[in-house]
Amino acid sequence: MKNILTKLKINFTTYLFFFSCFLTGYIKQALIIFLIVLVHEFGHVTMAILNGYKIDKIELLPFGGITTIDKPINTPLDKEFKIAIGGFLFQFILFIIFLLFYKFNIIDNSFWQIFIKYNFTIILFNMIFIYPLDGFKILSCFVENFFGYYYAYIILGIISFAFLILFFGLNTMFSLNNYLIISFLIYKIFEYFKIKSKLYYRFLLERYLRKVEYKKIQYEKSLNLKKLRKDYNHYFYVANRVVNEREVLAKKFDISKRF
Repeated sequence: MKNILTKLKINFTTYLFFFSCFLTGYIKQALIIFLIVLVHEFGHVTMAILNGYKIDKIELLPFGGITTIDKPINTPLDKEFKIAIGGFLFQFILFIIFLLFYKFNIIDNSFWQIFIKYNFTIILFNMIFIYPLDGFKILSCFVENFFGYYYAYIILGIISFAFLILFFGLNTMFSLNNYLIISFLIYKIFEYFKIKSKLYYRFLLERYLRKVEYKKIQYEKSLNLKKLRKDYNHYFYVANRVVNEREVLAKKFDISKRF
């Protein structure tokens, strides 16, 4: 745990948020939000560690957090799903704890109402299908189960952009936190599309260089690497013979095998 705490970073906008809350008399609300966000992120951290991955960084923002995990793109979808729901699971546990505190009069009704409001709001916000929110990651696990990584990436990007427009339309009221959230999401979606080719290339290279976990076999009638899916070991029909994806990737990345 001590090692994990060294990974914890607080974004400068979080300090700005706390300062504005202090000036306006909302410091109690700010501390409750901070606690919920912290517990949420440690939910992701715990699930990642339990599944054998290391944590690179935990950054806390005024409206949420970002946990950067050292894991390959070809991480099995079941593990991706467990890590994605870890935040919600820990928020539920926090809810049970505070419910007991409330029932035994350890916290008053005012504190309980504030906690319920923000805990529920953060859950709803994280369920939205916008990159890089948890709802987007959970949706990714389902979409990537039916489409190749390349096609799934595009589909998810379009869905994310559509939900961002909807979110923007419903949150145009003046609020420092709203503007910070919307600005952050716009930046992250721009980044998402910008690094598409880089991540796809890395996705292919991992499948060639690493020992990737496969659960199923998929046969394709035509040679198209964009159809490669997580959890699947692909075979292609090429020139009247069946070729494994590693042979195709070897010719793509290993110059000595092209001649």
